[in-house]
Amino acid sequence: MKDIFGKITFGFFMAQFVPGAICVLGIGILFIHSPEIGRLTLLAAFQESLNFWTLSTITKLIFLTLSIGAGMAIHGLHWAVLGFLETFNLKDDKKNKSISETFWHNWPIFLQVLVGPIKIILEVLAFFFLGKGIDSVSIEENVPDISKDKMGAFQFIEDFYLHFAQFYAHTSYALLIALITSTIVCIKFNFVKCGIIILIYLFCGLFFIIGRIQLTALFKAENELKETT
Repeated sequence: MKDIFGKITFGFFMAQFVPGAICVLGIGILFIHSPEIGRLTLLAAFQESLNFWTLSTITKLIFLTLSIGAGMAIHGLHWAVLGFLETFNLKDDKKNKSISETFWHNWPIFLQVLVGPIKIILEVLAFFFLGKGIDSVSIEENVPDISKDKMGAFQFIEDFYLHFAQFYAHTSYALLIALITSTIVCIKFNFVKCGIIILIYLFCGLFFIIGRIQLTALFKAENELKETT
């Protein structure tokens, strides 16, 4: 029961639904408020977008469905990008390259936060235009190399790192979409609008880097467990 509760709360709600809802609300303001672009504050635009999706049971169900779909789409894209990054550049020993060794991840953390949203965009573009074949963008699973007596430790590592890593990583993708749509909606800038957009940008970068730190710790722990098997 505890495992089911954790998977629903952290694996589905935090890692899938919340990022998907942010994405749907962010995209929704472009369609719902297109005649009023530039005249609404960001908070008012998101509030009216939320009001629109909660008008009736039908709109609530549509919002729920779209949020789940958007969250699953972000999940799939994120892991495909990770697979691409691990296999695109090979080390001298021909092993997959760790995501912690990809470009810019050796910079000071505050700089990584500042360029985080830019890195997301570049990684996605590189995945689509430089990825060659499905095999080259697939994550190599460690499960087949883990002995049965180590599966308990492996599951603990997964539960400890994976759900939170996905929450931070997926939310950073969703915040990037919200950032882009917020910037479009707020054509007429003022200090408050600029401040909110800057905050969204910084949270996007921060969540992205925290997610990468969690994933790096996860992959290192899995590899160490595999080597002792």
